[in-house]
Amino acid sequence: MRNESLSAISNFAVAHLTSYTEKSKYSSIDKKKMILGMEILLINLSKGFVIYGGALLLGCFFKTLAIHLAFAATKRYSYGLHAKHSAVCTIYSFTIFVLLTYVTPFIPINNVIALSIFALIITMHVKYAPADTQARPIIGANRRRYLKRMSVSMVIVLMIFTMTVPYIELKTLFVLGAVCQTISILPITYRILERRERNYEIYEQ
Repeated sequence: MRNESLSAISNFAVAHLTSYTEKSKYSSIDKKKMILGMEILLINLSKGFVIYGGALLLGCFFKTLAIHLAFAATKRYSYGLHAKHSAVCTIYSFTIFVLLTYVTPFIPINNVIALSIFALIITMHVKYAPADTQARPIIGANRRRYLKRMSVSMVIVLMIFTMTVPYIELKTLFVLGAVCQTISILPITYRILERRERNYEIYEQ
């Protein structure tokens, strides 16, 4: 029902937007791409509303923002698994970005612990990043090498930034965000969730 509602809203929005231009300017494929883009935008907006609306109600907005930023920075070039359904993704994201903030007072991470964890994270990114999916195969060896370099560089930058932060709880949030994203690129995670690894091989045979 939700997907039907999103499709209806997306179709209406695209039809409204294209009505202001020449109809011949957009092919049916262009319109399908626009509708898909609109659906993704609406899904992300609704997800953001749930996550940050919940964070505001629970009084952990800035903690949620911190862990989300670390997660997003780590994911930027490493990619990794996505939930198959938007509802599952929202629940998973709410758990990581909102509920997980409540455990940070109980697992204080100082610079020594943070450095050890980041060393392990960097190793995992050297070995397994970028990790693709069936929906988004990463085609081209040069592109994969570029993404790996950028992924490792991004983790190093995040590590250095985390080490300079004077607040233990903020360090913990950054480390947790990086750990949660790194889990999504590990082969064992793909196997547990019964998802295919190295999807690019299908197109490069």
